[in-house]
Amino acid sequence: MHRQKSAKKQVLGQMTKHGVEFVRLETLDLAGVVRCRVLRRNLLEKVFEDGLNMSTAIFSFTVLEHMVPDPRWGPEDADFYMYPDVESFTVVPYLSKTARMYSWLLDENGKIWEGDPRGHLDSLVAGLSREGHRAQLAFESEGYLMRKAGAGYEPADSSKCFTADGLDIQHGILHEIFDSLIKMGVKTEKATAEYGPGQYEINFSHKSPVRACDDFLTFRQAFRAIARGHGLVGTLMPKPFEALAGSGLHLHLNLVNSRTGKNVFFDKGDRRGIGLSKLGHHFLGGILEHAAALTAIGSPSVNSYRRMRPGTWAPAHVCYGVGNRAVMVRIPKRMAPSMRIEFRAADGTCNPYLLANALLAAGMHGVEEELDPGKSVTEDIGSWSDEKAVRRGYRRLPSDLKEAISALKSDKELMDRVSRPMLEGLVKIKEAEWDDYQCHVSEWERRTYLETF
Repeated sequence: MHRQKSAKKQVLGQMTKHGVEFVRLETLDLAGVVRCRVLRRNLLEKVFEDGLNMSTAIFSFTVLEHMVPDPRWGPEDADFYMYPDVESFTVVPYLSKTARMYSWLLDENGKIWEGDPRGHLDSLVAGLSREGHRAQLAFESEGYLMRKAGAGYEPADSSKCFTADGLDIQHGILHEIFDSLIKMGVKTEKATAEYGPGQYEINFSHKSPVRACDDFLTFRQAFRAIARGHGLVGTLMPKPFEALAGSGLHLHLNLVNSRTGKNVFFDKGDRRGIGLSKLGHHFLGGILEHAAALTAIGSPSVNSYRRMRPGTWAPAHVCYGVGNRAVMVRIPKRMAPSMRIEFRAADGTCNPYLLANALLAAGMHGVEEELDPGKSVTEDIGSWSDEKAVRRGYRRLPSDLKEAISALKSDKELMDRVSRPMLEGLVKIKEAEWDDYQCHVSEWERRTYLETF
């Protein structure tokens, strides 16, 4: 309690030091949209004690701001209460006199609200700690800088993959993004001009699961806001152009022993020659076991499945490989204590807290059941025909959002391990988004059919 009071006092001191007048309490809903309320600093001490209410119905909204039919949480349901996470406090450099804190969502009885992905992730991490494990996560995020062109959009530059020109052209905006992230406590490791023109990848340092997800969300907000300030659009949309590279979100994950700090995924004597421990193999087996359902969580938009097609450097099959970038789960080719796995079937439209929660739950299911991940893929599986992949024993990942959501609904083990109410809420949102999409008439359809029939 003394430590919490000290942290609150430190927050108030930082606000005075930096001339902060407004504080935003933020949370990320199941549709992947940041919801927040802003308050003047004089109300903060009361909110520390009582929380700040918000309707639970907001977690039944789709990305189109439509409430889903038969919502899990409707306007008649009780509020949740946003309690500031003082450890997430930061002044926002690109907003005037404004600070931000992420929130713990509690119900009226003071317990984690059933729909809160961040709170459930924190609870799962605490359970791992009791079992002697500490999880470490890091994200790699890809995204485009765009400019509006008439009624559409185009890349902000024509840079090529991995070139110095790509970094030079957008030096000013990239420098501002990095500078803001540093001021907000987000550690980045490198940036790269990616495959698409105007596309960039940012790599973040490993942290505990909640803080790693906080860092990604902080980046996503800064990337979009700073791009806006330069007259551009920063987007993590998975596939904004048919003929250009898609943007993914890769999650690097390992477990260490809570007492010794030893990486429990590493085993120099691994009989398969990978360097992955027995526990690591079983953890990997759990992820592959729940692959289709995990895809619904990591790639939860209609547009996600434009990216995840064979031959696109994005995963399309349930498989893993060592150093292989065509697979769903990649093991970096390094026989060292930094052993980790990289989940590649996600993108920036996901809720990272929910994804981390689901990956850890799936992996630990594999550990408990001693699931075998099978053989690694050593070839470019993206170049195989579906018949060849099936013949070799590799299943296709869902090919669209409807198929992915169906897989999630059918995965009762994962639903229960993560949080059935929360995932049922996600399913309702994504089914509603799919129904909205089904009513859409595209330009391709008009171009193909309108004057032909």
